[in-house]
Amino acid sequence: MKKLLLTALILFVVVFTVVAVDWYPAIFKQGWHQRSADFCSLDTQCLVSPAGSQEFDGMPEKFFSEIKPYCINNNQYILDFYCDNGFWSSRTKLLALELLTVANGQSPNDFSLFCAQPELAFNNVNYEVDDVLVTEYFDNCHPYGTQDNYKCINSVCVLKYGNNVAFGTSLNIPIDDSKSFLKALGKSSNLCNREKNNNNRFDLCSDNIWYNHDTESIIVLPGASMPAVNTNLENTLINPKFNTLKSLAQSSNMSFFKEPKVFNNLYFAKKNNKEVFSFLEKDKTEFSYDYIGLQMNNVEISNFCDDVIYTIDSNVVCDDSGNLLVIAKKTPEIDDSLVMLWADLTAKLRLT
Repeated sequence: MKKLLLTALILFVVVFTVVAVDWYPAIFKQGWHQRSADFCSLDTQCLVSPAGSQEFDGMPEKFFSEIKPYCINNNQYILDFYCDNGFWSSRTKLLALELLTVANGQSPNDFSLFCAQPELAFNNVNYEVDDVLVTEYFDNCHPYGTQDNYKCINSVCVLKYGNNVAFGTSLNIPIDDSKSFLKALGKSSNLCNREKNNNNRFDLCSDNIWYNHDTESIIVLPGASMPAVNTNLENTLINPKFNTLKSLAQSSNMSFFKEPKVFNNLYFAKKNNKEVFSFLEKDKTEFSYDYIGLQMNNVEISNFCDDVIYTIDSNVVCDDSGNLLVIAKKTPEIDDSLVMLWADLTAKLRLT
């Protein structure tokens, strides 16, 4: 009898324990490189590391420690990677939308926007500021005190509109750090201390320098006020062109060409009715692909695919039956690829 009572008690405890388990929803997510996948507890969260700890969820600074967060929350970021309502985006794309808003207001039919690594985006980086080479403010920084080296800034976006040039970048270290990008501009690292707020907009520091503390981003905008960002421009200018390229990729069985895109290497130019849109994604998918998409509207180039694109790289997808469309990829072991010429296809292009 005692054994029966003991067995019943054990069963009761086991059943009670099972019933008392806390359950939470699990939403399937991909990491920013599309090589990892797992579940976050909220649909608005983004997956950081399946090997991380859920105790550090919502703590992006833990990415730079031994144990990383499992997921981070909406509007949080790690380096350039920005969690946008459950999908990985980039702080560079946020900058691009800010600058496209400027272009759309100041010169909607004549502008070019180029976002890329600073060595590509800037015309000249071989100069010194206060006896320090400006490139010293690009690399070898230590976010949150980590001993590892990271880039001090992310992609730089350069906007040419009318007779003006504006540019911006996002920071991986505090704006008043000893390696602050403000020093590369010849300014004090304390220039924007008064603008450290959480109003989620760019505020004027001085001398045409604008700073957004929520995204740790700087924009240098000559002779104009910073307009409120028009986020609808993503739907009207960027997404339709990407979707056209995506349709071409799907019809060509290029499954790696997936949405959404981080867009931290981006080109968009317009001259009257002529438009060029292009992007470069680096180190994506389990195969570590670099790949590009290129669309040209109302740009007439005879035999574009056969005489131009295929002579450079025969392994691309090209369509010149209407608007000019190109998709190309590069794997780590391949050097001869159209992807390597992305900057030449975009930033060096001049619409007339």
